[in-house]
Amino acid sequence: MFVHLVSSSPFTPLEAIIRIFVAVVIGCVVGIEREYKNRPAGLRTHVLVSLGACMIALIECIFMFNVDDSTTEHITYNFGRISAQVVSGIGFLGAGTIFMSERKIGGLTTAASLWNTACLGLATGYGSALLAVSWFSRSC
Repeated sequence: MFVHLVSSSPFTPLEAIIRIFVAVVIGCVVGIEREYKNRPAGLRTHVLVSLGACMIALIECIFMFNVDDSTTEHITYNFGRISAQVVSGIGFLGAGTIFMSERKIGGLTTAASLWNTACLGLATGYGSALLAVSWFSRSC
């Protein structure tokens, strides 16, 4: 079944591997910076978030490509729902990192970095790796 999905996809297996690699590199760079500054949610977390978001985007690209539009019936497809769940899911993950102690709020930067890494992973998975890398390099 997997071979069928890869052979009938909008990208070659090499392109998929490159997208995954770029997503992992983006997650590594953010995670290493967080580890270096001894902040929560370090290398592994950011790599997993970026990789997971990239994989969801790749799967959604395959789904969009494999839609059969040869039917004459009025059928609507709403693409983007899976990606929207990544954004909301990372929002919940980020909310879990926010805390309040001694009348100070902490963890906002951690939540923002996780959400940002997920968005960069989505962009990379959709094939906008150049956009993700250029935006990422300007924000650092």
